[in-house]
Parts: sequence; C-alpha cells; structure tokens
Amino acid sequence: MNPKEIAKVLAGLGAKSGKGNANAEILMKFLGIGGNEDEKAYDPTVERVGDKIIIPEGANLPDVIDALQRQYDFEEQETEIHITIPVAPWDGASALQKAIKSELGLFNQMGDGWDGKAHQIDVEVELGKTIQVPWGTFQLPGMEGATVKTDTGFEDGRIVFLCNIVCKRRFEQRIRRLLDVVRKIAMKESLHRGKAFSISFLDSLGRAEAMPKPKFFELTKDVPIFREDLQNSIDRNVLIPIRYAKERKEQGRSLKRGILFAGEYGVGKTLLASYIARAATEAGWTFIYVRNPAELPQALKWAVQYQPVVVFVEDIDRVAGIDRNTEVNVLLNQLDGIDGKATEIMTVLTSNHADKINPAMRRPGRIDLVVSVLPPDAETVKKMVRIFAGGSLEEGTDLTGVGEVLTGEIPARIKEAVNRAELEATRRTGDVKSKITGADLEAVAREVKTECDLFNNKMSTNTQDASTLAEGFAQAGAVMKQVVQNAKQAAGK
Repeated sequence: MNPKEIAKVLAGLGAKSGKGNANAEILMKFLGIGGNEDEKAYDPTVERVGDKIIIPEGANLPDVIDALQRQYDFEEQETEIHITIPVAPWDGASALQKAIKSELGLFNQMGDGWDGKAHQIDVEVELGKTIQVPWGTFQLPGMEGATVKTDTGFEDGRIVFLCNIVCKRRFEQRIRRLLDVVRKIAMKESLHRGKAFSISFLDSLGRAEAMPKPKFFELTKDVPIFREDLQNSIDRNVLIPIRYAKERKEQGRSLKRGILFAGEYGVGKTLLASYIARAATEAGWTFIYVRNPAELPQALKWAVQYQPVVVFVEDIDRVAGIDRNTEVNVLLNQLDGIDGKATEIMTVLTSNHADKINPAMRRPGRIDLVVSVLPPDAETVKKMVRIFAGGSLEEGTDLTGVGEVLTGEIPARIKEAVNRAELEATRRTGDVKSKITGADLEAVAREVKTECDLFNNKMSTNTQDASTLAEGFAQAGAVMKQVVQNAKQAAGK
C-alpha cells in the first residue's frame, strides 16, 4: 500500500473508534505519512533540560512511558569526564574544593587515593603558614555514585592538575558546569602568585620530585650597599622594569629580560636575591629562587603560570660551562622557548666565574646584560661603616682613613672590622658603651687588611702550585701517550 492508501485506512479506523481523526493523525505523524508533506514526523523522544524532562507536545502516554524508560536506561549508564588545568596541582585541588563548597554546599571524602585513602596535602602559602588541600578520591554530594579523583600530569614540560570524574549520565551536565567553575577559580586564584619562594624539582639523589612544592624563605630587610654605579645599574635594569611594568607594556616594551651579575665571592650577590625579591613582590610580581642551577629549565617552564615573575639562579656557570653539552643545549632551548613580547619573565643569574660561561649564553635574548659586581670602593666602605656601626659611631668621625685601608674588601670583612672596632673602644676606655672613634677603626682596619693580604697571598700561592702541578701532569700524559704510540709502531714492524 502506498502512503495515501494507508492514510485512508487509518482515517477509517479513527471514525469507527468514535475518536475522530485524533489517533489516526498522531499515528500518521509518527509514521511520517501526514497529508501535509511539509509537516515533520512526530518524535516521541523526551529531552532533559537541566533538572527537567521535556515531553513533546501531542505525545500520548504509551509513547511517553517508552521514551522515559529509554531515557532512564541512558541516564543510568556510567560515564567518565576528564579535565586538565594548566596550574600547579595544589591550586587545582584548592579550586576544586572551593567549587564544590560553593556549587554543591558540602565536601565529603571517601574511597581510595594515592596511598589507599583520600588525604590532605600540606602546602606552605607563606613563611610559617601552611594550609591543607584535598587529594585522592572524593564523593560528590547530592549525586549518587559520582566520584572525583585528583591526579598530576605533564603539559608543555611542567606538572599540571588532572581531574577524573566517574558519574551517571544524568549528572553529566551538572558536573561539567561544576568543572567550568573549578577551571575559572584555578586560573584566577593561585596560592603562590605574587609571592617569593624557592622550589626544587629534584630530590637529594637527583630524582624528579613527584610533586615539587614551594618553600618560603625570610626576606631580609637589609638593603645591600653597593658602589654608586652598581646601584644605579641595578635600579635601571632590574627595579625600574619591575616597578613600571604596566607602563612599559603600554609602550609596547617586552618584560622578558636576562641579566647576569658577575663578581667574586662575598661581594653581595646572594643578598641581592632577597633585595630583588622584596621589590618584586611589592610590585605584584612573583619571585622564584632556584637553589640548583641545573633545574633552571624546569623553573622557566614552571614560571609561565606565575607571570610576571623573576626567576633567580646562582652560580649559573656550574651548568652553562664552556663545553657545549646536552645540559647547555637544554638550557639554551628553554631560554629561546620563552621568547616573545607577551612573555613576562625576568631571569636573573649570578656567577663567580663569568669567563667560564658558554659563549652561546652571552647574547641578547638569553643574557641581555652583564653587570659587574665589584668590591666596595672607598666611598662605599665609609657608607658601610656608618650603617654597620649605627649609634656606636662617635658623631663627626672622619672615616677617610678606614675607607682607604679597606677599599676592595668584601662587605663581610668590613662588618668584621666594625665589630672589632667596638671591642677596641671598650679595651681603650674600659667601658662597653664607649663610642667608636676613627682611630679605633683605622687600627682594626689595618689588622683586617693584613689578614686579607696573608690569606690572598696564600690562595695565590696555592693556585700557582695547583697550576704548576696540573701542567706537570699534562706534560707527563703527553710523554706517556708518545711512548705508547712508539711501542705500537715498533710492534707493527
């Protein structure tokens, strides 16, 4: 029978039933054979919209019951939802907890986590203050059988937050909305952005940390005392770009910068870290101190999520030596990988042996500027003495003599001279409250200078001896090599 013949039969059935054409029209629409070819076929499938189920207009009860059964069977099926958020694991876990409390009102823990049970992770958020964030497998309240498991993964070479949720399909849309909130919180709120901390990506045996955690350190209030030209260079090349970052960006300037502070031991490079960290955090920047220079590539990847950020690494010559090895190549590739005007990472490096740094590092884009950290000159020595002595210095004391004697000495020795000058003032007067005079300072300054000269001469002698010894070994090695070659040639004959 063709569709028109079927329509006539159905119309007759409707007339005999006394219900007119109502049933026939519904069935015809369901079969897609209505008289009007433009009309759509009736679809008895129900639809869930949020917490409601929508029944199509014109549906009869048997069709609705069948459709509801199919919908029920579908919604009872289990599904898994995976999400990766490019933030630190604890930031993701903290955001998850906040989202569950705000969207669902409760937070329950259950099931198995890493170590067989759900647990809390201790995370340091400032010096002396630790909070706990949830980790493991948790039940979602108000959603029967729905569980979420937190985990870690890697994205672009850095550890990130992973979340896996198993639930019935009827909760899928609610859970996706919940995860949207988690993502928004995690990307906006960080436990460590804008703070100063250190971090290690390797343990004491050189193995990768499963979950590296920031450690806070005390920011000293001491202001390093440098020569005037050095202080101006620090202000110009480090502090000004940090304090005026917004204005520089508006001018179209890049905040990405690489700076090397080079100088001998004890001239104040370590104190410089705390000094820059304080300035950075006061301006809203993050400051990351990397204790192991071999971890600089990981630190630069990690720093991306905390921009604008200063990454501070000491003794870079230990990993960026003259030899172009794999370690150097990895570092160079990472430095090149963070290029671009949108990057807001300032890399500050220090070295006691700048001459041993690989030449490939010494070009703009990697190291843009090398600042020489020289020992104090006479004027700087006088400034240090006044600060170290404080109220113990006799008013109006002439410091010209001590400045000349201690020129070129490291700050620690100048501070030692001031300490001894206090003792000399007590010896001279028998009163521990006696003020330090210029004569006291000059007397101990000569003593300290003599010690330094003796020590430097000894070190110089040892260095010369070591150099001579090394040269001797090299010559002996060359002779032995020639002997072996001669023996091989003789054996060949």
